Amino acid sequence: MRKFGFSIMLFLILFSSYECENIKVTFLAQWYPQAQFAGFYYAKEKGIYEKYGLDVEILDSGPSRIIFSNIMPDEVDFFTLFLSSAIVKYDYSYKIVNICQLSQKSGLIFVSKKEAGIESPADLAGKRIGVWYEDFNEIPLSFLRDHEVEAQVTGIKSSIDLFLMDGIDSMGVMWYNEYDQIYLSGIDHENLNTIFFSDYDYNIPEDGIYCSEYFYTENPQLCEKFVKASLEGWRMAFENKREALDIVTNYMKKAHVATNRAHQSWMLDRMEELFLVDDKKFGVLYEEDYKKCEGILADNYFLENRIGFDNFAKNVIED
Repeated sequence: MRKFGFSIMLFLILFSSYECENIKVTFLAQWYPQAQFAGFYYAKEKGIYEKYGLDVEILDSGPSRIIFSNIMPDEVDFFTLFLSSAIVKYDYSYKIVNICQLSQKSGLIFVSKKEAGIESPADLAGKRIGVWYEDFNEIPLSFLRDHEVEAQVTGIKSSIDLFLMDGIDSMGVMWYNEYDQIYLSGIDHENLNTIFFSDYDYNIPEDGIYCSEYFYTENPQLCEKFVKASLEGWRMAFENKREALDIVTNYMKKAHVATNRAHQSWMLDRMEELFLVDDKKFGVLYEEDYKKCEGILADNYFLENRIGFDNFAKNVIED
């Protein structure tokens, strides 16, 4: 009887230990470590993922490891993408779903030096314009077509050097990233002109959290945990920016990415502006935003088929 009781106790201890193990998942952002992804790093380093029962491995990314170029959606559990890029990938038969929309406002702009005289989309006609090569170029190219801008478009990878050396007249950049890099390179704000896409009915949100359709179907509760933990990480990062920046710069150093705290601080402030928008709930992909983005992509020949909001969006956080 004692031996039987001991066996039951041992089983319960082992079972309890097994149950307490955190679930291992992988996460990949669409670019190098930087404050654009501060909330994920904060959630990892401050034990927020662990609180939700997750053991999250954050993988390094960058231009040499763009999602779907060198890594497929079934090789990582969760990843970030621009909304426009994700819709295009879905149409290419990569069945991925949006489980959380982080940004609620577009951060895309065309920037130019004052002397170029570019103050509106019409002024871009005949100019040399730098646009990203891949994965992020759908909206800038559509913007130019919809505004009937005929220009010399040059593909760029990730550097602002061509702009600084006057190899191009204007460049598609992110408000939170390359625009500030240009300023830190010695060109004052008053010597720059900007065309914000959001001012021209092109307010298409960008960063969202994605996974494969199959992974979501098989693991809906796991997806919910990851989203809720990530959103908590983002809120805490915004509330504790100094600590969040310490964490971000550590990740950058480990990945051997050049770090500039002033730039990362600017980026984190801009992410807060883009993520926390008064009339929208953080984490939700709104149907009107999806339809606007899908319509722009279809009208500009980036899509062969309309996907539909219900097929693409699996909002873990309800409006």
